[in-house]
Amino acid sequence: MGNMKSCFIVATLALAACGSDKAKTPDAPIHVIDAPIDTPAHVVDAPPDAPAYDFSCFGMANPTTAADPITISGTTETLTMSGVQTVPNVAVDIYKSGVAAPLDSKTSDAQGAFTSGNIVTAGVPFDGYIKAAVATYRTSYLYPPNPAVASVTGVPVVMLSTQNFALLSQFAGATQDDTNNGVLLLTVTDCANKPINGATL
Repeated sequence: MGNMKSCFIVATLALAACGSDKAKTPDAPIHVIDAPIDTPAHVVDAPPDAPAYDFSCFGMANPTTAADPITISGTTETLTMSGVQTVPNVAVDIYKSGVAAPLDSKTSDAQGAFTSGNIVTAGVPFDGYIKAAVATYRTSYLYPPNPAVASVTGVPVVMLSTQNFALLSQFAGATQDDTNNGVLLLTVTDCANKPINGATL
């Protein structure tokens, strides 16, 4: 009796597996799943995220008060084909707009670093600029975008060697003149002084 029960179960399973020869369609549709074609290396799925800029200061009035005194520090440097390089021993003069004599004069050290002395503001935002001069380089003037209301650090004072200035003048189609011609360099930044790429001037 035990043997017959075993045979019946095996036979039932065999019939279920084989099915009928007359059936024309399977019990369920057959789907062949294949992996998608690899995306070519030159195809980008989505553009990179746009950089985040800080425009919180746009439309806001300039401050009317300032710390007193303040200091200004930075680095005298030049642009070369191999990148930014410091320029040592540069005479750095800090002027107040409308005043002929400099308020402070320093010389950048061997690493191009400089720090001004205390600049008295009398509690009013300091509207001024920096003049930098050294032999074999054109004299540079740096004008900040806004009057300073507190001490400023990391100021980049860019110098152009007379050789690089001549090459730049030729590129611009100008004739070099040591007394009249100059180059205007602008940096477009957001409210956090982050450079903005692709700005239209």
